[in-house]
Amino acid sequence: MIDKLKEQAIHLLQDEFGAELEYELTLEATYGKHPFKEPCLAALFSFRPAPDDEDRLFVFVGDGLPMIYPDFGLTLDELWALNVGNEYFIKMGVTEEPQGKSPRFLAYIKMVSTVFQEQLYITLNGPPKIEKVYLLNEQRHVVGRATYNDKVYSWIVGDIPHFIYKKDLPPQVTWSLHMGRILLT
Repeated sequence: MIDKLKEQAIHLLQDEFGAELEYELTLEATYGKHPFKEPCLAALFSFRPAPDDEDRLFVFVGDGLPMIYPDFGLTLDELWALNVGNEYFIKMGVTEEPQGKSPRFLAYIKMVSTVFQEQLYITLNGPPKIEKVYLLNEQRHVVGRATYNDKVYSWIVGDIPHFIYKKDLPPQVTWSLHMGRILLT
C-alpha cells in the first residue's frame, strides 16, 4: 500500500513541478485517524526539489487532501493537523472578513492583547497585529502575530479556543493548524 501512496505522491509532484524531475521521497509518517474519513490511510513524504536544495518540502497523499507544503518548522503531527485543517477550510467554505474599524473589531484587538499578556505573562508595547479575520458560519476567528523580545508569535482568538504559537506562521497556516488540532482531538 505504501508503494501505491508513493506513486500517488510522485504523480502529484510531477503535475506541480514537472515530469522531467526525479523525486526521491522519504516516508515520514502514515496517518490512520481522520475526522471525515474512516477508515483512513494517508502518508506524508518529504523531498527536496533539487539534489543540492537544502529546503525540504512535504507532500500528503492517500485519504485526505493531497497537498504540498514548505517546511514551516512544524512537527509531523502538526503537519497532519495543518492538512486536516486545510481540508476543513475548503469543505466548510471559510471566508475572510474585510477588516474595518467597527466596535466589534476593536474589541477583538483589546481581547487579543489581554490574552497575550495573560498567557505569556508579558506586557506588549503595542497591540498585536491582526492579519486575518476568518468567518466560519457566524463565527469569527481572528488570526495575527505579535513580536516580543525579537520572537514572533502567531495567535488565534475569537469564537474558537484561543491559542498562541511560538512560531511565525502565515495566517491561513495558523488557522488550519489550530482547527486541525481541534478536529483531531
